[in-house]
Amino acid sequence: MKKYFVVLISIILLSGSIFITSCEKDDSSAPVVTLIGDAKITHVLNVPYVDLGATAIDDGDPIEVIIEVNEVEVNMIGTYKVIWTAIDAAGNKGSAEREVTVYNEANFLIGNYNIHVTETTSGLEYDYTDMVLVAGNVNNQIWVNKFNNYIGASVYMLISGGTLTIPSQTVSAGTPLVQRTFSGTGVVDVNTGNFDIQPCVEIGAENKTSAVNYVKQ
Repeated sequence: MKKYFVVLISIILLSGSIFITSCEKDDSSAPVVTLIGDAKITHVLNVPYVDLGATAIDDGDPIEVIIEVNEVEVNMIGTYKVIWTAIDAAGNKGSAEREVTVYNEANFLIGNYNIHVTETTSGLEYDYTDMVLVAGNVNNQIWVNKFNNYIGASVYMLISGGTLTIPSQTVSAGTPLVQRTFSGTGVVDVNTGNFDIQPCVEIGAENKTSAVNYVKQ
């Protein structure tokens, strides 16, 4: 009789062990990571970047979240990513990604332009076309490739609100090739993208002052 009793207890204990084991749930669910702020944002070139962050929940409870990837290069225009991740005790990993586009605030000036030049020293007038580009690493800096109608005259300008400045710069331009130094100031219409440079000073083979008008096509 004792043998049967011992066997019965063993079966009960074994059954209980199986039941308890079968009730244990494997943790295979990853934490849910939620970004603070939008998943796609724009950011001004040359300005330090601080991400808004993220939060994470694992099985209903808050869990630590960290930056796994931060590729934002604030000194070069482009689109970058920031990835926030959280890992639970079981090793499950959840993540959320933000897309950050670094841009030049002078982007509104990009395009093709009709340019009219009036030489205030001689009264001569002439027209030509050119494209305005923005710098990839300096905010509010634009470039033109044919300034004052000289072939090879790549000149940069700086924009500040509605004001334009051409810092003094010497380029080899024209036919025949001659060194010319340009400088000037002007105003920008932030609504149309048109801008006027007056005075535009040229020092070189010919020393002259001009008024230069850029009208966006």
